[in-house]
Amino acid sequence: MVSHDLRNPLQAIVYSVYNTEEEIKSLPGNTKSLLEEHGFIAFLENLKKQVGCMNKIVTDLQDYAKSTKPEFYAVDLHGIVEEALKSVSRPDNVAVVVNPDPALGRIRGDPQLIRRAFINLITNAFQAMPGGGSLEISIRKDGNYAQVSFTDTGVGISPENLKRLFDPFFTTKAKGMGLGLAICKKMIDAHRGSIDVQSELGKGTRFTIRLPIG
Repeated sequence: MVSHDLRNPLQAIVYSVYNTEEEIKSLPGNTKSLLEEHGFIAFLENLKKQVGCMNKIVTDLQDYAKSTKPEFYAVDLHGIVEEALKSVSRPDNVAVVVNPDPALGRIRGDPQLIRRAFINLITNAFQAMPGGGSLEISIRKDGNYAQVSFTDTGVGISPENLKRLFDPFFTTKAKGMGLGLAICKKMIDAHRGSIDVQSELGKGTRFTIRLPIG
C-alpha cells in the first residue's frame, strides 16, 4: 500500500521534470545559458537522479512484498545478461567482460525474475568499485545446473556483514533499504536455485547463482 501510494506522486514529479526539460529546449540560447549559469540545469539533473533512487526503493518494496510465482519459458542466460547490462548505467572507469559457455543451451526459467536478479547484482558490483575496476560475468554448465558468477574487483565485504547480506533491510549503504539482495535470493529460490557469495576486503566479491537447467 505504501509503495502504491508513493508511485503516483513520483510519476507526477517525473512528468513535471520531463515537461520542464522540453520547455527549456524551446528557449533561446542565451536564456538556456542563463539557466545553466545559475545552476538550474544541474538542479534538474540532480532531481532526476534522486527520483530514480526513490523509484528504485518503491520497486524494491513491491518486489519484496508480492508473491513470487515464476512463469517458466525456455530462456537464454547469455541474452538475459546482455539485457541486464544495457539496463544499468556502467561507470566509465569499469570494464565488463562476459564469458558465455557454448555448451549451455536454453534453460527453463522466468526471464523477468532472472533479469531483475542480474540487474541487482550488476548494480551492486558497479557501486562497489567507486575507484574503477572490472566486472567479469561467467556463464557455464555445471551438471544439471547453469551457473552464473559475477566477480568484481571492488572494496569487498567484511566477514561480519557477509553473514547478514541476504537479510531484508540490512544495508551498509547510505541510500536504499537493503532489499536488493533479499529480492535476488527470493527470485532465485523461486526457481529452486541458489545464490552464494565469496568476498575479501580490498580485493573484491563474487556472487554465484545456480539455476536448474530443466
